[in-house]
Amino acid sequence: MVQRFVVVDLETTGNSPKKGDKVIEFACVIVENNTITDTYSTLINPMLKIPPFISELTTITDDMVEGAPTFDQIAPTILQKLDGAIFVAHNVFFDLNFLQDALTGAGYARISPKIIDTVEFAKMVFPTADSYKLSELSDRHDFAHDQPHRAKDDALVTARLLIKMIDELYTYPLVTLEQLLELSYSLKSNLFSIIEDVLHKKREHVERLDPAIEIFRGIALKKEQEVSKDIPLRVADFPETKEEKINLLQKHWPMYESRNGQFEMMDSIYSSIMSETSICIEAGTGVGKSLAYLLPLAFHSVKTNTQAVVSTYTVPLQHQLVEKELIQLEQIVPFPINYCVLKGRSHYLSLFKFEQSLKVYETQFDIALTKMQLLVWLLQTKTGDIDEVNLSSAGWMFWEKIKHSGWYQDQQKDPWISKDFALRARKKAKKADIIVTNHAYLLSHDMDASVKTLVIDEAHHLENAARNHSGNDWSYSYWKFMLGQLGKVDRSGYIREFFDLPIQLDANLPNQESMERWLADIEFLGEELFAILSSTLTQKKKYDSYSKVSIAYAKLDDSVKNAIQLAAERLMEIWKLVKNAFVNHLEWCKNIENQSEETNVIIERIYGHLIEWDSKLALVEMLSKPINMLDQSIWLAGDKKSLPNSISIRLQPVKVDDILQEKLFSSVSSTVLTSATLTVKGSFDYVKSEWGFKKDTLVEQIIPSPYEYQQQAKLFVPKEIPDIKEVSSQEYVEAISNVLIPLAQTTQGRMLILFTSYDMLRKTYDLLKESGMLEDYALLAQGISGGSRGRLTKNFTKYDKAILLGTSSFWEGIDIPGEDLSCLVMVRLPFTPLDEPIMEAKMENCKRDGKNVFSTVSLPDAIITFKQGFGRLIRKSTDKGIVVVFDRRITTTSYGKSFIQSIPPLPVEEVYVDELLDRTNEWLN
Repeated sequence: MVQRFVVVDLETTGNSPKKGDKVIEFACVIVENNTITDTYSTLINPMLKIPPFISELTTITDDMVEGAPTFDQIAPTILQKLDGAIFVAHNVFFDLNFLQDALTGAGYARISPKIIDTVEFAKMVFPTADSYKLSELSDRHDFAHDQPHRAKDDALVTARLLIKMIDELYTYPLVTLEQLLELSYSLKSNLFSIIEDVLHKKREHVERLDPAIEIFRGIALKKEQEVSKDIPLRVADFPETKEEKINLLQKHWPMYESRNGQFEMMDSIYSSIMSETSICIEAGTGVGKSLAYLLPLAFHSVKTNTQAVVSTYTVPLQHQLVEKELIQLEQIVPFPINYCVLKGRSHYLSLFKFEQSLKVYETQFDIALTKMQLLVWLLQTKTGDIDEVNLSSAGWMFWEKIKHSGWYQDQQKDPWISKDFALRARKKAKKADIIVTNHAYLLSHDMDASVKTLVIDEAHHLENAARNHSGNDWSYSYWKFMLGQLGKVDRSGYIREFFDLPIQLDANLPNQESMERWLADIEFLGEELFAILSSTLTQKKKYDSYSKVSIAYAKLDDSVKNAIQLAAERLMEIWKLVKNAFVNHLEWCKNIENQSEETNVIIERIYGHLIEWDSKLALVEMLSKPINMLDQSIWLAGDKKSLPNSISIRLQPVKVDDILQEKLFSSVSSTVLTSATLTVKGSFDYVKSEWGFKKDTLVEQIIPSPYEYQQQAKLFVPKEIPDIKEVSSQEYVEAISNVLIPLAQTTQGRMLILFTSYDMLRKTYDLLKESGMLEDYALLAQGISGGSRGRLTKNFTKYDKAILLGTSSFWEGIDIPGEDLSCLVMVRLPFTPLDEPIMEAKMENCKRDGKNVFSTVSLPDAIITFKQGFGRLIRKSTDKGIVVVFDRRITTTSYGKSFIQSIPPLPVEEVYVDELLDRTNEWLN
């Protein structure tokens, strides 16, 4: 029987029919035999005003629907179209619920069709998609989508997506389809009906397996591609002259535009590598620093038969290097190169653990969908790196059970050892000329002796990465998560699995009653410890209504420290009993011969988590004893509005220079450290001190941005804004809001507002929203609008008139080129609060060394962040915009000049608001 699908899309006046929102447009597309056979669409008069925001989003106005039919007039036609069909939509429950409400409101009975959610379907079929929004899926598959947020266009795109996904199913091996079918019965929509149909049709023919796919132990996966290091005649000379570089680059990259700064950087790096010296380069925005270090690295690695490591701080840059820059480099250099990404084991899938998880009948929707995503992903992935997959939050929790954690037992007990992704990555790294990794991995692992050159990109983050690596944290949320993982003896979790292991012959194993009692004690003592920490944070006073607080452990009263020490001591005493019971029995089980595979997986999984739990509880162990605070900082942090859930206790070293020198710089012949923001007033002294480089041991170079800032940007400081130290936080917010509203109207949105405090961001957002003067604008705010930094940035670029408010993470790492961003506002100079624990500890060190705290630590740190924020505006040579700094200290204080001297030459214009609006309008238009 031919399946008939009706793909539906609605446009509505809002998100909730219960609040009176109505349908303003209906469209459906009929799909039969995987072909579009009919379409239908109509505007609908909702008999109420359409909100301005909806009109801007959909382009549907009150005038357009005035003469349109009401819903009750077209309901018979809609029901006729839906009769006997499978109801399909993108976020199907939204459309179906709206339609049900409209039908019952028009006097018709509710419908009960089979349903397909194309979001759910797409998550399975496209597990690596960045987003499952219809507009982004249409871009991914090059579907024409000329009128997004119009029902007919959205329904057509959804129908094409449905057809595409069904076609994809036919390419899957039978074994994968059978596994997907079993899991699909736990989904929210009736996807099983499509998988059943595809399976039935595929079974009618002899299967021809894709030669790139293999089936091993009942799971289909992509075959490993062997990389050979034995490549003959990889000899070529580095292009030393400008002409040689241009010829080389334009030969394989005709659109390449030569950049003198990029060539200068290439020469400096190649010279430094060849002479085995280290170099620090600040390369301004637009220099093209990735290619500037990759090209000399490739020539040197091939010439000397050595390896180079490139380390980045952010995942996006790591992916950009591998997915774009290195592919480009392959086409440019006159010899083949090998490169790879290397990450910690926990990034890779344990195929053994995943195989065992598939043997468990799954009833939970989120886990079933995650397993389905991974089965499809295994047909595609060459790496087994989970960062490729777009998992839900529940999917990440499931990942904890199947991630790679090394081997506690003999590796040969793992039947998947020959396919192991983590080993495959390390094997590939052995043959690579260039290894791309991240700062965290770099600091956690020793470098191979064949690595002679190290490049640290985003080097301004290196100190912070080293501090995070060498530190520890323990939070209430992790504590509850750990207790959930441990579970109960008589119910679930690792304790249940632990007692399912062979126990009858282990005379030293504690009985279940003892273990249950210990677990109850651990839970009680942990709650007791967090209650003390919660009480301590509650009593800490903060300005106004600030809810996020932190306090250095060293500042706590002795009575509080004694209470924490006693509670931590009691908790650790019981934890050691549980830990020893685990370790002793796992060691005993490990030596049993002919153990079942299921048992082996349980042993590996429990041991992996035991190590993780114990490393976290090492911080509690520290609290149970007197602490030396000279070289490290320990602090409590939390949000007073959500205690104890938000509490964490953190430990970090105050200085990391010795760690960096010993772990990284002394291990290689040459180090290249680069970033767009390393200097303060043209000096590298601040970062060199953080990294532990002595005077004259590091070559220094500044390569300015090629952009013409004086022709591309203006820098304004409004005169009406009060001195931030002379008014309350609320008065300051009101003052800046009075400027932001007309400024946003002048720039037509396209505005990024950077804050240093989340509390001030929220107050400003509320005032802008409540003003009613920006109803036509998409107002997006970090921590309020929902979604990650990347998601908020994408939404910002999607709307014509958008305003984005962000705090710390938005000061860098976001790239919004072109007219999408025309106005950058900095609410305050980005000084780290003096009571922030690490800053406080660094200042104490400065005082002990007899140095000026402000000029040595606080000011340089703020300038580096300011430069990062400033760099958000001009991302291309064709960009144009304005920077508005509300903090008048930039012009009224002696140190304000240091900020101005650290960015590209640009006049600072102090103006009244009326003049600011006129000048902005004139500049941008």
